[in-house]
Amino acid sequence: MESTWLNPTLTGVSAHMLYFAVALAAIVLFVAIYTAITPYWEIRLIRQGNTAAAISLGGAILGYTCPLAQAVAQSGSLADMLLWSGVALVAQLVAYGATRLVAATVRPRKRR
Repeated sequence: MESTWLNPTLTGVSAHMLYFAVALAAIVLFVAIYTAITPYWEIRLIRQGNTAAAISLGGAILGYTCPLAQAVAQSGSLADMLLWSGVALVAQLVAYGATRLVAATVRPRKRR
């Protein structure tokens, strides 16, 4: 019995697993960098039950994984995927920095 019909499927599965592993590593790298540059200890706060810290970190991860998923879906090679995941990482960190600068200048209105 020939199993030639199975070879392309196995090749596709191995490519999928490789891209999946690289994407997971990229997410871990993003979380490590993000938690290192923020002034709060998000992981510690989340373990203490701080819902706001969980939502903040979850939103940042979601903001990174959306373009990362697009990079995985449309990349022609692993190098292309790595390049665009790096671009997404830098863009997310720049967005965090810009938001932090803008939020620092916002002052609450005084009640009369």
